[in-house]
Amino acid sequence: MDDQWRSVDDLDADPAWSVTRSPTHGQWLTAEWASGPWLVGLTPVDSGVVAAILWSGDDVIGHARGSEAAMCATCRTWIHGLRTRDAAPAPVRRDAAELNV
Repeated sequence: MDDQWRSVDDLDADPAWSVTRSPTHGQWLTAEWASGPWLVGLTPVDSGVVAAILWSGDDVIGHARGSEAAMCATCRTWIHGLRTRDAAPAPVRRDAAELNV
């Protein structure tokens, strides 16, 4: 299914993802994929802007912002790298100010 991730609705159809929605509006609030120490998360941050974050335990390893489609593609790349271990990002510690959050 991950070759078709263009939206959080696509992720919601994949059992590996957990999508939380607003009980009143049905709008998605978070989307998460977890495997071992790895967590990939998406959250809307502004109109048309979504944040993607990759954690290993408590460490933020990667962070990006962009359109929903672009961030779904980013997550696909990260997860593919984690699954194959060929392209897994090296751990880097960043603080919130550096990540601009």
